[in-house]
Order: sequence, then structure tokens, then C-alpha cells
Amino acid sequence: MEKAYAKLHKTYEILNDGDISEALVDLTGMVAEEFDLTTPEMKANYESGQLWKDLKKYMGMGFLVSCM
Repeated sequence: MEKAYAKLHKTYEILNDGDISEALVDLTGMVAEEFDLTTPEMKANYESGQLWKDLKKYMGMGFLVSCM
């Protein structure tokens, strides 16, 4: 994936400051959503297990999921 993204932008230099969500948007044409696990809302979702249920649902729907 890294090689394809660098080829798209004609340089590897772009990868140093890049963001995986931006790369996925560029490579797939889809939208991206980021989750900040440090917010109180996401912490509650994590602790209740809802985050994992949501991620499993998204993966089952064919979404790309990544972590940073």
C-alpha cells in the first residue's frame, strides 16, 4: 500500500507527514472516519465493549480498518 501511495504522489517524501486515513481516501475513493480513544465518549464505548462490536460490524461490511 505504501508503494502504491508513493507512486500516486511520485515521491516517498509525502509519506513522512502522511495520515493513513488520507491515504485510504486517496486510494479507495471512499470516506474515512477516525476515532480518538482519549475522549470520554470513546473511552465509555471502549470500556463497555461497544467499540469492538462496532469494529466487528464495520469489518463484516467490508470496511477497511486500521490503527495508528
